Order: sequence, then C-alpha cells, then structure tokens
Amino acid sequence: SSGPQPSPPPLPSRPPHHPRTHSHTHTNMERTLATAEHSGSSNSTEYEHHNAHHTDHHAPIYPIFFAFISILLGVILKNWVPRMKYFKVFPYTAVVFAIWTSISSLHFSGLELGSLGKSMDAWEAIDPHLMLFGFLPALLFGDAKATDTHLLMRKGKEILILASLGVLIGTALTAIVFRFILPYDWSWNLCFVMGSILAATDPVAVVGLLNDLGAPPALTMVISGESMFNDGTAIVVFNLFLSLYSKEFNIPDGFTTHAYTELPDIILYALTSIFGGALFGVLGGILSVALLLAFDSKLHEDNALLQLSTTLSMAYLVFYVAEGIFGTSGVIAVVSMGMFFSEYSRGLVVSHEVLEAGWECFEFIGNTLIFSLAGLIVGKIIVDAQTSDHVDRYDILWCGVSWLFSFLTRMIMLCCIYPLMRYVRRNEWRNPSQRQSDAKDMLVEGWGGLR
Repeated sequence: SSGPQPSPPPLPSRPPHHPRTHSHTHTNMERTLATAEHSGSSNSTEYEHHNAHHTDHHAPIYPIFFAFISILLGVILKNWVPRMKYFKVFPYTAVVFAIWTSISSLHFSGLELGSLGKSMDAWEAIDPHLMLFGFLPALLFGDAKATDTHLLMRKGKEILILASLGVLIGTALTAIVFRFILPYDWSWNLCFVMGSILAATDPVAVVGLLNDLGAPPALTMVISGESMFNDGTAIVVFNLFLSLYSKEFNIPDGFTTHAYTELPDIILYALTSIFGGALFGVLGGILSVALLLAFDSKLHEDNALLQLSTTLSMAYLVFYVAEGIFGTSGVIAVVSMGMFFSEYSRGLVVSHEVLEAGWECFEFIGNTLIFSLAGLIVGKIIVDAQTSDHVDRYDILWCGVSWLFSFLTRMIMLCCIYPLMRYVRRNEWRNPSQRQSDAKDMLVEGWGGLR
C-alpha cells in the first residue's frame, strides 16, 4: 500500500564505554571469572559456527531428494498404471500429480517428513523462470525433432491457422466467459491473461492414444503441430496483457518492465518475438548440424554420445539466448531449431537408437518432474491458510464450470475457423471419403485440445 510508513522504534542507546584501567589490583576471582567468560564465549562461538556450517552444508543438497524420488515414482507408475484395472485409462502423469498433491497436503498440514519435507520446501519455492528455463527446452525440442517435416509442410496451413487465429479467438472467447459468467468481476486485462493461459493446448496423452489406435497420421500431425506452435502465440499474448494488467493496477515492481499500450509497440513486440525466435532457431539448427558433421564418423564409438550431448546443450542454449538475452520467443526458437534439425540431420546421426533413447529419457524425466512439482504446489495451495480465507466450495464449483467452458469455447473457435480450414483443404475435399471424415476430424481436434 502507498502512503507514509510508520518509522521504526528508536534503537536503545548503548551504555557509555568506560575503558578499564590496567592495574595490578585484580583479584584472583576476577581473573578466574574473566577467563571462564572468555572460554565460554569462545566455546559458544565455535558451537554456533559448527552448527551454522553443518546446516549450510546440508541445505543445498535437499532438492536432490525430491527430484530423484519423483523420478523413481514415475518409473514405477509408468510400469504399473497400464496394468492396473481401474487406473489404466489414466496417463501415469495424472497419477503422479494426484500422489504428490496428497503428500504435499499432508506435509504442509504439519506432518513431519524429515529430509523429504525439507526437499519439498526447497522445490515449492523454486523460481518460476528457473522452472521455465529448466524444463521447457528439452520438452519442446524432443517433440519438434521427431516431426515429419514433409507431412508438416502438407498440413502447415491448417496448423498455422489453429496456432495463430485459433489461439486469438480462443483467448477472446475465454476472456468473455471469465468476464461475464464468473462472479469475480475481473478486469478485461486479467481475463485475457487467463484466456491466453487456457488457449494453448498440450495433447500429449491424446497424441499417444491416437498413435496406439492407428489414427490417420495427418490428423495426429494437426493436433501435435498445433500444440507445438500455439505456445509461442499464447506466450506473446500472455506477456502483452500481463504488462497491461501490471500497469492497470500500478503494481510496484510489476510483472513486466514495459506495458505495450500503443498499437505500433504491440505489432513490433509480436513480430520481434515470433520472427526473432524463428531466426535464432534456424541459426541454432545450422550450428547443431555443423557440430553433428564433426562427429559423424561411425568408427568412433563416443560420437553417438557426443551427438546426443550436442543436441541437448544446443536446445538449452538457443532457448536461453533467444528468451533470456534478446527477449524473443524461446519457445518458437527451440521448435524451429528442432524442425530444422529433423530435416537436415538425415544421414548425419551416428546412432538413431542412442539419440531417440536419450531424448525419450529426457522427456520422461521432464514430464515426471513437472507433474510432481505441480502436485507439490497445488497441495500447498489447498491447505494454505490464505487459500481458506479466499477460496470456498463455490470456487471449486466455478473451476468445474470453467473446465466445461474451456471445451465449449474451443468448439466455438473451431466452428469460427471451419470455413477457412475447409478452404485450405479444398484439394482434399475432391475425395468423397475425405468429406465424410472432415467433420469427425474437427470433433477429435476439439476434444483433443487438452490444456
């Protein structure tokens, strides 16, 4: 709150210092007391220093415990969940999330969990930017590098429509729902912030299910391609309205350093974020392929490992340079780099088995830790005293209503862009069987747009 703050109470004045006069009149008792006081003070200081050193020595290693317990739990559930009668319909990540939400609720309710509890405390306080920069590059590049670029080019117009115009329409529809249906009287800027969050899709489980069922590759490509590219559009819209929300309420040290209020600023920000990110991605892809050329000899057994390490390090470096240094879209940069790598690394990879196994491992660890951390944070929110002051059973009901409207707004968005989608598919519509499956594909795309 603004306004003058009460001045702190004055510190108690120190008593005047009287230097002791050196004389030979000290008694033996005085000498003994002085020696004992000095010895006790020295021992106490050494004891406190030892405790402080002992605490500081262990505190930095607490986060390791939660991380590897989460990975081990993910390994067990990844193996067991598909075999369990009543849980095999759930992705293992959903079960991971539920388990850590329960454990977190118990911990933050007062249950003592020892080192695990301290490790959970450290992870719960993780900086959001560290989480973004730590997990996102591996997950994005892992999906992008496995893209069938030829099929992507064939379905590219549809994916571009869904990832750009579809995100904007979905954001606007969701903002309207939050503004006029939810009883919170949120400002338009905050409604658009929420809309941009829910406009991006993450259909990992849906794509896996479609692959298992043998769905048409074109349909799978449209759903997965949309999820890769709509993150970039959604983040641009999110940053735009978050800056406006920060300025609207004059938040001290707000969420962003600049509010994009003028149309030229908005256009410039969007163009630099999108095309700047794509440029960094292409440059990163060129450098990655060049490094692969240096390790393309199959005569050296270490080259497969070097190529895997190269792709991992380049994914993180490109994201950091694009997002952290130049302020462009790191999401678009890594996705662009992954697709460039997929197209131009053919014939250069020493061992496809090592590369695929390594990236599957990175993606598994990343997904497991993200859902574990999400469960940890949600569990704390549930039992937080501040939550109980602001959240009641009606808010939980409105969460369910918002979930239903998220699917409804997506269906409306697909109906709005259906004429445009039909136009870009006009060559395919010459096949009568394609006309019959087109509406079904749109329905699957609507239901498959998970958040």
